[in-house]
Amino acid sequence: MRTIITATLLTIAATPVAAMDSFIVGPRALGMGGAGTAATDDNTASFWNPGMYGFFHRRNADGTTLASDPNDVGRRTWGIGFVDAVIGYEIRGRLADNVQQLADSNLSKLSGLNAATATANDLQTAVTALTLLQNFDAGHDTVALNANIGVMGIRIGHVGIGARQFAQGFVSIADKDLTNIGIAVSGGLNVLDAINTPTATPTGWTTGFSNLIPVGSQAYTDLTVALGAVVGGSTSVPDAISKLDYAASQAGLTEADLTAIGSGTGALINAINNITTDVNQNVTAVFTGGFTVAELPVTYGYALNDQLSIGVNGKLMIGKVAAAKARLISGTDKLSTLLQDAFDKSEQTVTGGIDVGIVWRNSWLQAGLTGRNLNRPILKGGTYKDADGFAFTVADVPLDPQATFGLALYPFQTLCLTGDIDLTENKSVIKTVSGRPGLPVATDPVLKIENVTRRASAGVEWNAFRFLAFRGGVSKNLAESDSSAMIHAGFGVNFWLLRADLAASMATEKVTVDGKQYPKAGSVGLGVTMDF
Repeated sequence: MRTIITATLLTIAATPVAAMDSFIVGPRALGMGGAGTAATDDNTASFWNPGMYGFFHRRNADGTTLASDPNDVGRRTWGIGFVDAVIGYEIRGRLADNVQQLADSNLSKLSGLNAATATANDLQTAVTALTLLQNFDAGHDTVALNANIGVMGIRIGHVGIGARQFAQGFVSIADKDLTNIGIAVSGGLNVLDAINTPTATPTGWTTGFSNLIPVGSQAYTDLTVALGAVVGGSTSVPDAISKLDYAASQAGLTEADLTAIGSGTGALINAINNITTDVNQNVTAVFTGGFTVAELPVTYGYALNDQLSIGVNGKLMIGKVAAAKARLISGTDKLSTLLQDAFDKSEQTVTGGIDVGIVWRNSWLQAGLTGRNLNRPILKGGTYKDADGFAFTVADVPLDPQATFGLALYPFQTLCLTGDIDLTENKSVIKTVSGRPGLPVATDPVLKIENVTRRASAGVEWNAFRFLAFRGGVSKNLAESDSSAMIHAGFGVNFWLLRADLAASMATEKVTVDGKQYPKAGSVGLGVTMDF
């Protein structure tokens, strides 16, 4: 399982799949917590706030700084953003926990639990795998990867042009199959015997062990009925339940996990009741998909007076939707090729977008308001083939309007305190429908991955002698309660006309994968610009 997930992540990282979301553009804003609506001061204003262009190259008649210009953006006559890029990831929901539980497991072992050589590890694997399938929330337990890169962002006075590509992709599970999970399809033993065979008895287990399946609980009652219906059991049902309990405890599962799979129509009950089904026919699939949007913007800003400016960003948008799918039990090695083929053959969408920005300022404060994709452009979905050759569709993707408000306080010209808040909940939605024939009745053919962001951010920048800039900040996604707060930091160095910037962010919460801890989310950014 670890190999599957790693390979899939590498596939996405190497393939341009994406979605529009609440992106952070440029390393300067990334270093300040993702706040740029009121503090932007270079070519990335095309994204953050087109209204700032009205204040570029605007000074007193004698060339001195305007009294209402708190950070002297009026000195900027023209500039080139040679390149800037921000790349990030987020591990969402319980995905990391599930991957950790299956890091050394293989779903194919489910079909061998009935063999006379069944081991304690097989028993632990079976319980863990069934728990993963039962609890996996395909729409939320995902890995999200995102990136944006801008090249040759040229700013001349109040006009800007350039090119930028946004990308975001997801990894999740589709066609979750809780029917084809039989654990007794071969060998001379039934399920009860397989669990109680000496080789399957976990080391350290003692008769009467009870932890996650207490006697009298719903799971205990339902497992007693299911196991008791198995013909030919050589030892007691209570011992079998106790060993399942012990194996689950060793795997780090919870009582809630065992209640979910061991009662009602849970996965473990299904596995016992459907001993003629074959896990090798399980249709649960790894799904990876998203879409990409390249933007070619033309930005113009107009200052109504020294304190108020408005700007418009008209952009040509070229996008593609791509997706790939392969059964978890086999075929995941084809994901990379399938995804690349899907991207190459998918229909290209050519459309346009409109952004509008407003900036108000005085001698120590700037306020900004930006609306993006106000015309709600739509990217076309398509039909693709999974690793077994069956078709599945991905729906059209609307790029809904977004609105962000920001403030920037300048106690000194070289010190900026800034903050942004999204006024809208910004969604990246991938919806796919399986066309695989003969799906089990309980398997939902529809998968909807919905990544929702509403970022609140705050940051600071100190420009020491306008040569070395130090930045820091914090941010939080207010739209999802299980998202982690983010810590941001960065710096910039001015080499006369050239400026180089680096930044990074890291979640305050960590997840454990393969025994190692990683931040739940993170990103890095860099950029090189020239300003006159």
